[in-house]
Amino acid sequence: MARLPLRVGNRDTALGELFAITTTAEAALVLVGDYRSFQDLGAAMQQGRLVIDGDAGDRLGRELSGGEIEVRGGAGDLAGAAMQMCIRDSGCAADSSGRIASR
Repeated sequence: MARLPLRVGNRDTALGELFAITTTAEAALVLVGDYRSFQDLGAAMQQGRLVIDGDAGDRLGRELSGGEIEVRGGAGDLAGAAMQMCIRDSGCAADSSGRIASR
């Protein structure tokens, strides 16, 4: 997880260069704070759960195809852009699309 790229400004930075990574029993990555300057959080997620306890930057969940993102604050422009969506009765698997929720 520490090697996951995160867009900061105009460059990609490894998550582990910015944050101390620890594991817990909770099956989620929880980010606490102001992340408005971080673009593409959760981009191309296929599974898992990301919780942002604060504000998120632009393109949150871009190309999300599975998993869940919960934002406990605001999200920047183009949140959920190009998400894979499963429309009921379209023949896709019910669990083949992601979800973004704001609380």
